[in-house]
Amino acid sequence: MEASKPAIKIEIISDTMCPWCYVGKRYLEAAMKDFESTFNFDIEWKPFLLNPNTPDEGIPVLEYLAQRYGQKVADDARTGASELIKAGERVGIKFDVNRNFVNSIRSHCLLDYARTQGKQNELAEILFERYFVHGDNINDEKLLVDCAKVVGLKAEEAKKTLEDKALQKKIVKEAKWATENQIHGVPHFTISLVGDKFGKVMPLHGCQPTEMFRRVFTSIKGRMI
Repeated sequence: MEASKPAIKIEIISDTMCPWCYVGKRYLEAAMKDFESTFNFDIEWKPFLLNPNTPDEGIPVLEYLAQRYGQKVADDARTGASELIKAGERVGIKFDVNRNFVNSIRSHCLLDYARTQGKQNELAEILFERYFVHGDNINDEKLLVDCAKVVGLKAEEAKKTLEDKALQKKIVKEAKWATENQIHGVPHFTISLVGDKFGKVMPLHGCQPTEMFRRVFTSIKGRMI
């Protein structure tokens, strides 16, 4: 980060199983690019668990969609008719509809560790790509360690993180906090200017279009003049 530029902090409550979170990340990045000469950006990913009771082996995602949202939603995903599939294509994401919906707690543990090493946002991108595009099981220890290594994290430390029961409890507690604070879906963004004397925070719920993020960044820039 360039120390001379003001910083915008963006907290994103998200689940690694959430496809709209991946699309939303792309929308956010497009807006950030427009303001990269004005601001530094600090992105922090916070956990949310869409289905904390998902078995370790996972559930075929089309089966999961049919059970939770109805057969039409699953059929639209299969045929490419869903708005999600179309939105993904517009931002360069081709969703693998044959993936499994898996338990995401361990991937959140790895993201938590990556935050302490300054690698969290990079890891989030890798996890999203491996899961949504390649259909990989991001609950698998070997795959998670491989993802950690890709972003420059130490394999042994990553493995310890994945086996840390106290950290798993922390993730569940943080995810529970989100639901207790009326956040029942993701992504959920909280945007603020670091050091703002008024402490103004802008919450945005759901997969917001790039233009909405541009408006927020423009508003923050205007307050600095």
